Amino acid sequence: MNMFTLSAKSCMSHLLLRDTFDKFSFIEGEITTFNKFTLDGFLHKDFFDEKPARDYSYWREVRDLCFSLIKGKRTPLHFKIVLSAGALRGFSGRTSDTYIFPGRHHGAVPEFPLRRRRPAMYHRNFHADIHHG
Repeated sequence: MNMFTLSAKSCMSHLLLRDTFDKFSFIEGEITTFNKFTLDGFLHKDFFDEKPARDYSYWREVRDLCFSLIKGKRTPLHFKIVLSAGALRGFSGRTSDTYIFPGRHHGAVPEFPLRRRRPAMYHRNFHADIHHG
């Protein structure tokens, strides 16, 4: 079993400012600030001249948009970002494609809290789960 602890600041830095998760598929996102913004990562292939082989956007393609909605003086009231490692190797060395969860994208991986001693990590109204295989 992998044990690790991340701070909210470090986690958000890796998620929004660095390329740590750029190769992950972006499944969905929900950000609540002055409005509720709901993002679906599913690609509408008819939009493209050359249809992509994948079904979902990469995180790198929507990261800046999500960051622009989250940044500011006030923290969001709520946000949820669902990423999938797909065929990437997870922390355990297994591919996450071996997991299938009802109501989730095939390849989405189980949700484990950042701090295993608590149900989840909270910073103000921020709730974060890290998804890994």
